[in-house]
Amino acid sequence: MSLNMTVFMETNKSDRILKWTFIQMIYGFLTLTLMIYFLFLFGLSKKYTNSFYRVLQLDLLTNILCYINTWFSFRLENTLSLIPILKFVEDKLPGFLTFSEYFNFWFLHMQFLTAVSMSFNRLLSVYYPEGLSKWKIKYKVIIRILTSNPYSRIFLQIVTYWYVIYGLQLCVVSFFLTLLIRRPVYEIFLLDNCLMVTAYRENLSWFIDLSAFFSAAYFIILLFAGLIIAFLISKKVLEVTSSDKGIGKKLTRIAVAYCFVYLGILLWSIFSSINTHYQLIKAADVDLQSLYLGFSTDMMTLSLPYILLIFDENVRKSVIPKRFKKIVIKTPKICWIT
Repeated sequence: MSLNMTVFMETNKSDRILKWTFIQMIYGFLTLTLMIYFLFLFGLSKKYTNSFYRVLQLDLLTNILCYINTWFSFRLENTLSLIPILKFVEDKLPGFLTFSEYFNFWFLHMQFLTAVSMSFNRLLSVYYPEGLSKWKIKYKVIIRILTSNPYSRIFLQIVTYWYVIYGLQLCVVSFFLTLLIRRPVYEIFLLDNCLMVTAYRENLSWFIDLSAFFSAAYFIILLFAGLIIAFLISKKVLEVTSSDKGIGKKLTRIAVAYCFVYLGILLWSIFSSINTHYQLIKAADVDLQSLYLGFSTDMMTLSLPYILLIFDENVRKSVIPKRFKKIVIKTPKICWIT
C-alpha cells in the first residue's frame, strides 16, 4: 500500500461545522483587534517603557501571526463553503498553503520561546535591574561597502533595538527546530481548478508525534520555570522589604494561567498522536477534528490579552474606563438596641 495519498480537498467535507467556524471567527477577530491595540499601546505609550513590555510585544506579534495562519492551515479547508477562499489564495500565491502547514510547527516553538522569555525577563529585572536597563540601548550596525575607487566608501548605518535582534534570534532557533521535520509532509496545489492535497503518511505520523513531544516538554518547562521564577522573585523581594506584597502569589497565578491555556495544545497534540496510530476519529469526522483543534489552539493564542487584563494593573487601567474601575458598595450600619 502506498504511503502517499492524494485527494481532492473537498473529499469528505461538508458545512456541518460552518456555524461553529463563524463563532470562532467572531470571538477570534474581536480578540485579534484587542491584541493589535495592545501591540501599539505598548509601543507608543510612555507608561510601558520597561523591557518586559518589549518581550510582551514579541509574544503578541507571534500570537497574532499564528492565529491568522491557522485560518489558512486548517480552519477553512474543513468547511466546504469556505474552500473557494483557499483556491483563490493558492491561485494568487502558489505554495502558500503548503508553507502555512509547516508554519504551525514553527509557531509552536515561537509561542513557547516568547512565553518563557517573559518569565525570565521578570526574574532578570529583579536580580539585575542595572544590567537590564542596558537593553534599552540602540544597537548600530555599520556596513562598509568598498567601491572600485579606493578613496570612496559607502556607509550603510542600520539602527535597531535589542528586542528586534532578540526576536530574530528566536525566529532562527524556531527555524532550526523545524528542520527536525521529515519533509515533505503536505503538498497542496491546484490541478484543473481543483485544490489537491497530498499527505505523506509516514512523515505526517512523525510530524504529529514530534509535535506531541515538544508540547509535553514545553508544558513541563513552562510550569516549573514559572513556579521557580515566582519563588525566586518573591524571595528576592523579601530580602529588600519585610513583605513581598503578594508578588509571589501573583506571578504563581500567572504561571498557572499560562500552563492552563497551554494545556489545550498539549492534550490535543497527545490525542492527535494516538489517533494517528489507532484511528480513533473516522475520516468522515475530520472536520470535527479541525474544530476541536481550533478551540484548543485558541486557548493559547488568544488568551494573553485577558491574562494581562486580569493580572496586570497598568494594562487594566489603560483599557477599563475610570468609571468602571471602582464600584463602591455601601453597607448599612446595624445598630443593636438592648
